[in-house]
Amino acid sequence: MGYKLAYLGAICRRDLSRYPRPCACVADEFQTFSVVQDSVTQELIRESAGIVCYATQSLQAIARRLHEHKPGSGVFSLVGNIMNRVVLQSGEEETVRWMADAWGKEYQNVPEMHGQHVSIRNDYRYKVEPATLTSLQTPTRDFPYAVGCVYRGGQLFKENGEPFLYHAFPRL
Repeated sequence: MGYKLAYLGAICRRDLSRYPRPCACVADEFQTFSVVQDSVTQELIRESAGIVCYATQSLQAIARRLHEHKPGSGVFSLVGNIMNRVVLQSGEEETVRWMADAWGKEYQNVPEMHGQHVSIRNDYRYKVEPATLTSLQTPTRDFPYAVGCVYRGGQLFKENGEPFLYHAFPRL
């Protein structure tokens, strides 16, 4: 953990006019290395042409590391500063609901059956249902890809006009 903070500090201190190329900090099982100061550090890193790439299984894992009973202000401040997110299949309810909330809701026409009659009502529904994120394709022998949902911090993808896009990531 000390190495991570030292490295991030070095990114913030470097002379951007001399070293303009972005630097990255990549951490798998991020909750192991997470500290409360990470949310503030992320803002400084972005201003210094730094990139953080954190991988974790769930928001609950980060909450435990930050001594929160369940994901709260510390966790949401931390992950809220991460603009681009990739979500692969997850069975953790709180994580998938948070991601679905981040991607938003919209009014949809929903058909309803009333005996022999069909009616249409307007309902406010998730653009990506939490259940969809729990059933994303994982790699198999016949299909060596993990399907994920990529979120781009409010920027719209030209492919679908939404801030999220499904993508198949090859298994390495």
